[in-house]
Amino acid sequence: MGCCYSNPTPVSPALEDIDTGPFYSGPKAEYDFINVGVTLSAKVSLRSTQLVTSDVDTYYPLLSQQYDKGYRLLSFYHIPGQGRRKGFLTPTLITTFQGIFCRYQDKDDGTHYRLRVEKAVIKLERGIFQRGCCSANVSIVSDISHMQQLIDTNAADGARLVCIELTGQEVLKRSWRPQLPSMGVDIFFDYPIDRVSETYIYNTVSVPILVTYTNSFRPKPVVHCDWQGTMDRYLQQGFKLIEIFMDFSNSSQASFCSGQVEIGSKWFFEKPTSKADDPRALYEGKVVEHYIKISVSGLNEIQTKAEWEPVIQTMGSKGWELACILETSNISITGFASYYMKVLLFFQRKLNR
Repeated sequence: MGCCYSNPTPVSPALEDIDTGPFYSGPKAEYDFINVGVTLSAKVSLRSTQLVTSDVDTYYPLLSQQYDKGYRLLSFYHIPGQGRRKGFLTPTLITTFQGIFCRYQDKDDGTHYRLRVEKAVIKLERGIFQRGCCSANVSIVSDISHMQQLIDTNAADGARLVCIELTGQEVLKRSWRPQLPSMGVDIFFDYPIDRVSETYIYNTVSVPILVTYTNSFRPKPVVHCDWQGTMDRYLQQGFKLIEIFMDFSNSSQASFCSGQVEIGSKWFFEKPTSKADDPRALYEGKVVEHYIKISVSGLNEIQTKAEWEPVIQTMGSKGWELACILETSNISITGFASYYMKVLLFFQRKLNR
């Protein structure tokens, strides 16, 4: 989404300054965090080049153990930037994902779940390239129909969508003409063990994110998206936000002086099937800004200080449940080998009734 440069070191709000909303009488959200190393390795053949993650079985047992303690997974998120490269002839990249879990000590609806992971593929195609006398238009179109089909099929079987995460898998077929790779994603579901007390429907909303910038030595892109307003619009219709997924689609228009990029995002909202026609709101939402620090250590390692755990726990003490984490293009370079990135933490909690 571009970069935004500035000299001052950005600072996240102090925990005591975070707006957690008015007094809340509902249950508190208790969190647990587990970091998991995932290895990516390249496989090259005459027909394709493939970057593949380690098998789901390598981390699934660690995540599923939390369900025995009453937790449910909210996010399996790749910590931005974090990674270590090994090898030369057959390089591998070790990245870090964080499983974020939540439970409510005094809340049990009688339904118990196990974790299920489905693999999907997103196909990318180049759009029409247009060049004018002073500008050029380029676009990329993504096809998420395979991912949507898996969500609908599992939901009809009683499963609940948890999150959608990139696996790192890229498959590029060799061809006489340039092609874009197909991208692999893991779709995480909570699947009921004993009974299905309620099924859920999912509303997928396409939300364009506009980035404008001026051409200069240090361009400063400006991101245009009403994050809070978009979230509130659907929460007020009785939905709950589950995930915001950047689907790789984009269109750009550039000239000598300025340019703009429209980036595609998919927002996934959930509602109980029994309340499909009920427009009354069940949740309220809040978007919290947070800065993380990314540092390059040597030639083969990147360290990230996310430190969002205290923020999430503070919000949980007031009943807020994390919906998702979203990286932004707001990047501030503060040193020779380090920079700060602003991320958005989306929270929601049941209305205080």
